[in-house]
Amino acid sequence: MKEDGEMRKQIWRRMISRRSGSEGPRHDPYSYVEFKVTINDAIFTLHMGLAEFLEVESPRGTIRVDNTNEHPNQVETLFEDLSGVDLDQLEPWYDRVHGRPNRCPRCGCRETVCHDGYVGEQIEVCAKCKKIVWCEPVSLAMIE
Repeated sequence: MKEDGEMRKQIWRRMISRRSGSEGPRHDPYSYVEFKVTINDAIFTLHMGLAEFLEVESPRGTIRVDNTNEHPNQVETLFEDLSGVDLDQLEPWYDRVHGRPNRCPRCGCRETVCHDGYVGEQIEVCAKCKKIVWCEPVSLAMIE
């Protein structure tokens, strides 16, 4: 038990997914990244791109909060407060869960160079043999 007499919340389910792509008009697309973090019964969707919002789904209902000009970082702060997940840890957590490779399958080199592909797409290429080591899947609004 905590010092204040409150029982610790037990986590029995925790998942993370990441989606990236483009949004906005076809002639001027913007990239976005969306993380969906599930902790027990609650699903926290953090969307960062042209639109920035946090959507929380739970058995009690769904709420959505958008960033405003007066409070430009409220979505990020709320996400950290409600989910208990630090924004700086989202990428490393996702990579650890989904197994981003740390070496080239062809030559075994551990050094990679990051390149941008389409809007929102990220590609890592082996620094030695130039083979694609990892590619972030992307959904393009202008193709769909």
